[in-house]
Amino acid sequence: MFLLEENKSGCKKLRQKDNRMNSESTSPPQSTGNEAVSPASKKSKKYPGSVKPRSRIKLALSRLLLVILSTGFCLLFISIAGEIWVRSRELPSDTGSIYVIRDGQLPRAILRPGAAEISTGVPVRINSLGFRGREYTREKPAGTTRILILGDSFAFGAGAPVDVIFPTRLETRLNSEQLFGLVEILNLGVSDYNTDDELAWLQEFGLGLTPDLVILVYVMNDIEIKQEYLPRSAEEPSRLVDERSGEVRQYRDPLYWLVNRLRRDSHFLAYLAPRMAALGRKLGLNLPSTGSFYGTAFANDVEGWKRSKAAIEQMRDLGLEHHFQFALVLFPLMTNFTDAYPAKKTHEVIAEYTRAQDIPFLDLLPNYMGINAASLWVSPTDGHPNAEGHRIAAEAIYEFLIKTPQLLQPPKEEG
Repeated sequence: MFLLEENKSGCKKLRQKDNRMNSESTSPPQSTGNEAVSPASKKSKKYPGSVKPRSRIKLALSRLLLVILSTGFCLLFISIAGEIWVRSRELPSDTGSIYVIRDGQLPRAILRPGAAEISTGVPVRINSLGFRGREYTREKPAGTTRILILGDSFAFGAGAPVDVIFPTRLETRLNSEQLFGLVEILNLGVSDYNTDDELAWLQEFGLGLTPDLVILVYVMNDIEIKQEYLPRSAEEPSRLVDERSGEVRQYRDPLYWLVNRLRRDSHFLAYLAPRMAALGRKLGLNLPSTGSFYGTAFANDVEGWKRSKAAIEQMRDLGLEHHFQFALVLFPLMTNFTDAYPAKKTHEVIAEYTRAQDIPFLDLLPNYMGINAASLWVSPTDGHPNAEGHRIAAEAIYEFLIKTPQLLQPPKEEG
């Protein structure tokens, strides 16, 4: 209530009283020291302007959970997108087998004459004689130079159409030039063959085709030992042993095995595995590599390399006996065609061996140097050479034959 005063001084007093009342209402109450303090007010004084410890832990955990869920979602998205991307660039699945599996005969697997399937991702037709390519007669036509190609999936042309693989290209090129008369190239390559298989197939089948030249297309995994070529232990018939070493020693490229195992479950992981391993090695991590594996696998005391050399020498000796020339062509590992190529030492070992054995030798590595290796693959996870990879090989082998004409002379007429 305001008191009205008639004089000026009274009005002034009223205004002063009103101001004091307003100031008292806005200022905090003064403590007398006797008031009771509640526990809540004590906590607020202990952690002024901050969140309680228990609340802070909850907040941190919720943020961590959010990060984990976000990361998991991103990884899931990347995995699904990557799987779709890689599979869209992969080769089609096989529609059936092109092989005959034999018991008690070596090699155990041979190509089935007349087979026509999607195999290794492409249409494959096996001719009536039992190898990939056009039809040929078993008897060599008069006046024809006949070349046999022995090898594994690189010679067979896994993942590549028949018209682009190097045996087909080489035959076309030689016949277009007519430097050696009419030339036939019979491709006896079979996927998964090693040198033991190739020797056995030459003895069983190749010699009957009366070749003038046999070219062994050598790939580093040819040293892998197959158990069917090892004798069985008298004490333990189920256990396979080597006559010279007394033990079974398999030589499998660990990175190659990992990629093929991953492909069963995830093509994206199979795509990432060798690339992540290469990145790790660049960062100084001691991770397995195909190159480091084969760097030790071709030591003189390794049984697989011993067996491979023995088979190569038998092929050469068969040439002397059956009057055909013999040469070895080495495919490189289809990776890292730079100065850091991982298997240079292995190439030197094989080259030195062929010189010592007087075997004509062509190393294809120089022809691939400087090229992005992955651009020569048939698919993102399959390092077999594609059309361009085969074109390079065909051109290199053609130049090799031109420079060593003694390998490819027209056969003498019988009479």
